[in-house]
Amino acid sequence: MNDIATKVGLSTSVCTKYINSLISLGLIGKETPITEKQGKKTIYTIKDSLFRFWYRFVPHNITAVNSGRFPLFYNELVGRYLNEYMGLVFEQMCRDWLMNDVPPEDLPIMLVDIGQWWGTSSKLKKEIQIDIVGVSGNSNEYIIGSCKFRNEKIDTDELELIKSYAEVFGKGSKYYYYIS
Repeated sequence: MNDIATKVGLSTSVCTKYINSLISLGLIGKETPITEKQGKKTIYTIKDSLFRFWYRFVPHNITAVNSGRFPLFYNELVGRYLNEYMGLVFEQMCRDWLMNDVPPEDLPIMLVDIGQWWGTSSKLKKEIQIDIVGVSGNSNEYIIGSCKFRNEKIDTDELELIKSYAEVFGKGSKYYYYIS
């Protein structure tokens, strides 16, 4: 919240009021890494995909939009960035699919919660993010997943990467890996 207040030049209390209003409208969300208590690792994200798309592509391309020639510029202004934009949307779709659409008997664990996780790897000396962490009723088993919105095959390097990320996650003793 302090970062947001500093960026927009308002007090934290004023920002909190606006953020809470946007959360209640379903436009933004407040997230912490799954399995962690709310605290310093909190992030705020634009939850509404239409708003995310609009503010990502329209304002700085408004001249092309208003000219009526936007279709001529679409590939250059939007198309080349669409995979990047769709990444977060696809990650949420994957979490929703696992939690709501996959029959429980088709999963290796009984999911009670699902989300993402992020933290710092002292071994890699960088911040890492796990797209899917599925939590079971048994605190020793987790689904660890990676979601990539691209039109190409994913090789075994991605599996090795999420295995190394699971080590940083470090909770539980048994992981089931999913890649989509």
